[in-house]
Amino acid sequence: MPITDIREINEDTFLGFWSITETTQELTDLLKKVRPEQEIRSFKNENRQREWLASRILAYLLLQDFTSENFLLQSDENGKPVFPETDFQISISQSGGEVAVIVSSCYEVGIDIEIIREKIMQLAYKFLSEKEQAFANADVARTCLYWSAKETLYKLYSRKKLLFKENLGLGPINELESGVLDGSITLQDFNKNYAVHYEKNNNFILTYCLA
Repeated sequence: MPITDIREINEDTFLGFWSITETTQELTDLLKKVRPEQEIRSFKNENRQREWLASRILAYLLLQDFTSENFLLQSDENGKPVFPETDFQISISQSGGEVAVIVSSCYEVGIDIEIIREKIMQLAYKFLSEKEQAFANADVARTCLYWSAKETLYKLYSRKKLLFKENLGLGPINELESGVLDGSITLQDFNKNYAVHYEKNNNFILTYCLA
């Protein structure tokens, strides 16, 4: 099982990353072994099916770092993955056969992984403010980083719909390879700042946040 990386962010939080090479059947068998009770969703897209299966397996493997209880991963009314009636927080992301999961016993968490693609430039004006567009400087990787960081903030908040361009703000990027972005979520009745951690690894961007 080629899990690329499992790391301890702190004693309360673990992050896992998986580059999928397994078949759908191999992943299905593994998930049934890890959690026989888990209801398996069906997707028409084969790659999406494999990513869903791998993300659930990885989530349960990370959970084992905290407890031996057989909690089941479910979705809340907003589609957010949750371990109901527990304090464990989880966030999941997948892109192009890459899966990232973060689990914490006490922090609210958000995570996103994005394959760096040129087509992101066609959408930049929809999710970046004028200041953020200037920070990105029409660079594909930097624009992808901003998109990923805003996805992470969106998942972290998770309680209502947010407008990426208006409600989610990001500061300038100092070093592209890795670092921390100043982030913010601003609504009429909510205003909070966050530190969004990021790293660039070959052709993908990974961002995550703890609150």
